[in-house]
Amino acid sequence: MIKKIGIENFRVFKEFTEFEIRPITLLVGPNNAGKSSFTKLLLLLKNGVSKLNFNGGSHNLESFAKVTNWELNDKKIKIRFDNNLEFLDDSYFVDNYFINDMKNNGDLFQIDITNSNENLLVFKSDGTNCRLKFNIDIMFSLIYNNKLLGSTYRTIDPWETHETKLLVNFENSPNEDIINLENFEEIFRKNPERFSDSDQTNLQTPTIGTIVLKNTINKLEKNYLLYDIIINSINATAYHKEELIDLQKKEFGDIYFDGNHKLTGIPTDFNNALEYCLKRANNVVKEIIKTHFQATHGNDFIEIRETELGKLLFKIKLFDNNSEPPFRETGYQKTFFEQFSKYGSNLKSEFNKLQYISANRASQKRVLANTSDYDIDGIVVDFFNKSQKNITFLKIIFEILEIPGELSVERFENIISIVYLTINDRKVALSDVGFGFSQIIPIILKIVTLTEPKEGMKIKAKTSENCDESNEFSISFPTDEKTIIIEEPEANLHPNLQSKLADVFVEIINYYPELNFIIETHSEYMIRKLQFLTAKKSIGIDKSIIYYFNADKYVTANEPKVKPIEIRENGNLSDTFGPGFYDEATQLQFDLMKLNQEQNN
Repeated sequence: MIKKIGIENFRVFKEFTEFEIRPITLLVGPNNAGKSSFTKLLLLLKNGVSKLNFNGGSHNLESFAKVTNWELNDKKIKIRFDNNLEFLDDSYFVDNYFINDMKNNGDLFQIDITNSNENLLVFKSDGTNCRLKFNIDIMFSLIYNNKLLGSTYRTIDPWETHETKLLVNFENSPNEDIINLENFEEIFRKNPERFSDSDQTNLQTPTIGTIVLKNTINKLEKNYLLYDIIINSINATAYHKEELIDLQKKEFGDIYFDGNHKLTGIPTDFNNALEYCLKRANNVVKEIIKTHFQATHGNDFIEIRETELGKLLFKIKLFDNNSEPPFRETGYQKTFFEQFSKYGSNLKSEFNKLQYISANRASQKRVLANTSDYDIDGIVVDFFNKSQKNITFLKIIFEILEIPGELSVERFENIISIVYLTINDRKVALSDVGFGFSQIIPIILKIVTLTEPKEGMKIKAKTSENCDESNEFSISFPTDEKTIIIEEPEANLHPNLQSKLADVFVEIINYYPELNFIIETHSEYMIRKLQFLTAKKSIGIDKSIIYYFNADKYVTANEPKVKPIEIRENGNLSDTFGPGFYDEATQLQFDLMKLNQEQNN
């Protein structure tokens, strides 16, 4: 799941602005302050991560030219993501640059995989020619100084044979060579659940490929050589070691992929072009090094071969297993070097899972179609078609929100739906129970639809703030991590119900840790209740964050356009909201008190 997103030169984001995505992320501020800029960007990226596609989707954005910041004369948009490569730690991130010019209209043209100090990889592509810059020194630092993620194994039970017994930390283990190139496929095939699949991005659990890579590198001589040079069938590497090291650093540091390297058919899609070039970079560098030595060795026969380290990085496929169990041992697709191309596909997968519930979610129509301008029509169909529904959890949420009755859906001819609440044995159409309930029920049904029931798991949950009784129920978890954007969930709700929304979201994230919510809201009541629940220890301080958007007239050198606000353990906020947000009734009360004081004086 994406944890951080940084933005520059997009709508209200003139300067670089970074958002941390937590289970509950609130976007607050006065009207027209730009809160929707962030959610619109996410919805735009759901349309595609290698090209900003303004056609279709839910973002309602017109064109690239209309979304760049109006104060900057810059045709590039920068978007930063946390890296999703399992062998790099959190100090690395990926800067993506999109451009609008005569040749490109919103195309991704450059990525930098970098940390705060230096770039590990820079890749540029214009759809015809590509340029790759790879910092070999950083790679050596990662692999020789044991900085590749996955140095610590998960704690596991001993397996049947002594060859497959693993200790928790291989750096201190005498059995660090247990998993190796010869046995890792068999070990994974027999025990795939013991390791993270390589298509996951769980940065706490190493893939078996990373373990093999680390174990094998630890056995090799630390000589920084990727290549051997063979001259007239004699290994001459020792005589040219420093020259080889300098050459490999220089050539990987700046590789052009064009007609000079006889490369044809470079894909126009950026992520496909990156994969294409990473697969060919090793051979291009080998050819350049060979040409270099041929210039000084006349008619000698020159051959450049990968060292054991070079084979491990460029030739042996240890990652990206795409086979189905139990045939795990045959499906490895990528080498360590080729793994960097997974960044784009991982990112695309993450945004494909993004869910959106708009402010236009409710309908007062009694009969709902399969699709319409209102979210509820499609949500109801999805809920009805769900084979296993988490009805018990639905009832719990209804109790928290004091929604009477039980919900049911009737379908007719597979083209229309009617939603009912059965109250005291009487069926009442949703359209007859009040517009407020019809606004919140689509949100509830969407969440229930995104989860799968899980048998045998019992959790006690209080059904209301002042109730000591608790219900036991089976709980379901999403099959994978998802982020849900919700616009103004408090719309048309009484203040009491607005505050109870905080109870609902806290209950949900405690039950379903794989769900994240990005909520655009004006509800002071919901925020205050979230503060109370934090002080009550119902939710951890690391589970929520507020981003306050200042109106432009209040932005100064000391007051940014967007500022993060934490909810502390005692429920207090780490910073104040800007002018123009607090409830108008509260402001009028203050004004009235001030007026009364003046009149009394």
